[in-house]
Amino acid sequence: MILSAIHWNVDPVMMHLGPTTLRVVGVLCVVVLLYILAMPLFSKDKKDKDGKEKKEKRDVWDYLLMALIPAVLAFICFKTDSFNMRWYSMGFLVAFVLGYWIMSRMFKREGVKSDYLESLVIYMFLATLVGARLGHCLFYEPGYFLTSEHWFEIVWPFRNGEFKGFEGLASHGAAIGILTAMYLYWRKYGMNIWWILDRLVIVIALGGAFIRLGNLMNSEIYGHATSLPWGFIYERNGETLPKHPTQLYESLSYFLIFAVSLWYYRHKGGHVKSGAIFGWWLVALFGVRFLIEFVKNDQEAFEADMLLNMGQLLSLPFIVGGLAIAWLAKQEKFPQGPFPKGEKVTFKDKEKEKKK
Repeated sequence: MILSAIHWNVDPVMMHLGPTTLRVVGVLCVVVLLYILAMPLFSKDKKDKDGKEKKEKRDVWDYLLMALIPAVLAFICFKTDSFNMRWYSMGFLVAFVLGYWIMSRMFKREGVKSDYLESLVIYMFLATLVGARLGHCLFYEPGYFLTSEHWFEIVWPFRNGEFKGFEGLASHGAAIGILTAMYLYWRKYGMNIWWILDRLVIVIALGGAFIRLGNLMNSEIYGHATSLPWGFIYERNGETLPKHPTQLYESLSYFLIFAVSLWYYRHKGGHVKSGAIFGWWLVALFGVRFLIEFVKNDQEAFEADMLLNMGQLLSLPFIVGGLAIAWLAKQEKFPQGPFPKGEKVTFKDKEKEKKK
C-alpha cells in the first residue's frame, strides 16, 4: 500500500470552558493559594543531635514562588468568561506531571528528599514559561515587542479583554531560562547542579516531544513543500500542497532521546558521571533541531536571507557547549553525587514521620 499525503484539519481546541467552570476552578485555586500562604504558620524547626534547633531553609520567597502559580490561575479564571483549552496546553501540563513523577522516582531511588524536588519543580515551571516567552519576543520579534505600544504584551496574556495565553514561545529561550534557574537553585540549596541537570534533561526531552505534538495540533511550525508520501496538507491554514511535518520529526526525535537517556540512566543504576547525560543530551537534541531546521519554514521574515536561520544559530552554542561538557564529564572534572559538600538545607524527613 502506497501512502498518500495526509489532509490535516484538526481543531486545536480540546475543550471549551464556560464562566461557571472557570469560577469553580478559580475558587479551587484560591483554596490552594491560602493553603500555601498558611504553610509557614504550621512549619516547625528540627533539632539536631545536640538538641539545638535547626531552621528549615524555607524563607518567604519559597512560599511566594509556590503561591504564584495558583494566584495567576485564579486571576485568569475570575478575569475571563471564556477559555479554550488547547491540545498544546494539555501537552504542556501532561509533560510536567509525567516529568515530576519520573523525577520523584529518581530522587527516591537515590535517597534525596522530595522537598528538594518540590522546590525544583516551581523553579523549572516558571523558568520554562518566562524563558520561552522572552526568547520568542527577543529573538524572533524584537521589532514588535520592544516598542512602547506592545512591550506589555510580553507578560499580559489578554487581548481585548479575552484570555489568549502567550502566542509565541521559543525552546532556546526556555533552555536559557532553565539554566539560569538552575544557577539560582544551586546558590540557594547547594545541590550539585550537574547531578540535577543529568536527570532533569531526561524529562525535558519528554516535555519537548509533547509540546511539538501540540504544535502539530495547532497546525504551526511546519516545513517546506514535499513530495514524500507522509507529507501533511495543513488545510486549516489554507495549504494545498503537502508539507514536511517537522513537528512530528522533532517529537519523534525527542521521544527517542528521552528513551535512550532514561535507558542509560537505569542501565547505570543512577550512577553516572556528573555532566555525562547532560552533555550528550545537548548535542543530540540541538543537533536534531539544527538538522530539521533545513526543511522547516522560517518563523520570521528576516530569516529569509540568512544562510542559517535563527533556530540553527541559537542551536550551535548548545551543541559546542554539549561537546565540551561531555568531554569534561569523561575526565570527571565535575563534582559527583547530589551533595558533594554535604546538605546545605535542612528539611523534615517525611518518610520517617509517616512511619512514626
